[in-house]
Amino acid sequence: MYAPATVNAAPVRAPTTRALMGRARPYVSSHWGTALAMLAVLTAYTFFTSKGTMEFRRIPWDQSYYASLTESMRYGHVSLMQSPDPRLAQMKNPYDYNARGAESIDFLWDLSYFRGKYYLYFTVLPVFLVYLPFRWIGGGYPSDQLVTLLFSAWSFLLLVAFAKRALRGRKLHLPFALWVLLIGFGNTVCFNATEVRMYEVAIACGMAMSATWAYALLRFSEEPTIRRAAWMALWLALAIASRPNFGVLLLVAGLALWKTADRWRIIRAALVPLAVVAIALMAYNVARFRKPLEFGVTYQMTFPDMRQHKVCSLCKPNEFLRLVNNLVHYEFWAPSVGGKFPFVDLQRNRLDPDVSYGGGAEQTVGVGALVPITILGSLFALLFVLRRDAGSDPPLRGALRVMAGAWLILLGLSTCWWVTARYTLDFMMLMTASSAVIVEYGLDWLGDLGIRLRPLRVLLVALACYTIAIGFEAGFMGVNGAFARVAPDLFQKLAKYGSQTQ
Repeated sequence: MYAPATVNAAPVRAPTTRALMGRARPYVSSHWGTALAMLAVLTAYTFFTSKGTMEFRRIPWDQSYYASLTESMRYGHVSLMQSPDPRLAQMKNPYDYNARGAESIDFLWDLSYFRGKYYLYFTVLPVFLVYLPFRWIGGGYPSDQLVTLLFSAWSFLLLVAFAKRALRGRKLHLPFALWVLLIGFGNTVCFNATEVRMYEVAIACGMAMSATWAYALLRFSEEPTIRRAAWMALWLALAIASRPNFGVLLLVAGLALWKTADRWRIIRAALVPLAVVAIALMAYNVARFRKPLEFGVTYQMTFPDMRQHKVCSLCKPNEFLRLVNNLVHYEFWAPSVGGKFPFVDLQRNRLDPDVSYGGGAEQTVGVGALVPITILGSLFALLFVLRRDAGSDPPLRGALRVMAGAWLILLGLSTCWWVTARYTLDFMMLMTASSAVIVEYGLDWLGDLGIRLRPLRVLLVALACYTIAIGFEAGFMGVNGAFARVAPDLFQKLAKYGSQTQ
């Protein structure tokens, strides 16, 4: 076991507890548990996005804003196919909601109106990734529900792969199948899936791009090569193109690039895809609004005149108070649990109308309230960062970076004037997946300190089961009771069965 005791030979140290755990066989004895957990999540996503029918049908272009934009782009235009009321062009201020009402002028809600045409102020990526290929192959357009399902499944599968790779070869404290279910249901995908519009399509697209960025960042953390830096930067660029608020992830990626040995060559390689996507995005903005940094929010057709408002800002004292209130919503806003099917609903936000959008309250939930394990994951992450050897293990380093990115997204959203459940998709799945990795490493650390882990494991299993149940059951309610509206017969059957089992 030891080398001979000679002057030139040093004894080989006995393996540490951490090393033994690193070489031990994983907790899950087979892949069946993981596969079944993944199947359960994907089935649930399909069930809710299909409104309980488990089928999707092609739609004409006029039933979806994204399909309309795709149809228009087939003919070389960047505006939507729909033509605005000509009277809008004759108005002194077409962005005045009351003036439009006084003239009885119909308009398409929440589109951007500029110089007599309608534009979509959300990302164009779904057009190229799904709608246009589907149109070429299928001869029609996919429903927004199907596109949201595809992006949600993409996000889930990539973050499961992220956790699987970061935890490979380790003896886990919780079954990996449980972590899979937590990643899948520890978010508001099911809740938002029943009533899908352009908002959910764009956010789900951003979620998929950021999930792929997270996996690419993990691979770069394992081996910081030029090729992996460029690959990571590409998905970061696409994430920002999907959701401009993901620009905060540049801080995480920049720090990761800076901490490499061959930093300047790696940074130059990463700048190439970032620059290409940025130029393409600015050219698209110029083609629509004559300004490279205008995404269309300024010309949004909604209640207030958006030319007089800043959606996200932190310049005034009351905006700092808004930040605090929004942080409470995004972290601690609890779901409502009752004794009547579907037993779970999300509470409406409470925002200050002086510094927030006054269009009425919407439902939301905090990541800490829905996924309490993320609180423990964040605390472990902070402890690892404070330790001198923090991030010495590449998989842990990658998970810490993803966790930092999720928190930056949360903080960035908290500077904005609206809080809603669909916005939580920007950070919630990232935070849950990174927590799975960080918590496993944190439990190893506590075990090395001699702390008894069995009670903590039991608590973690209970918290995970709570999250899985809440995340799944919330789908049967949906936004403003959407599931009961779109599938009333099925809802009544489930409600009747639920009342019989009480």
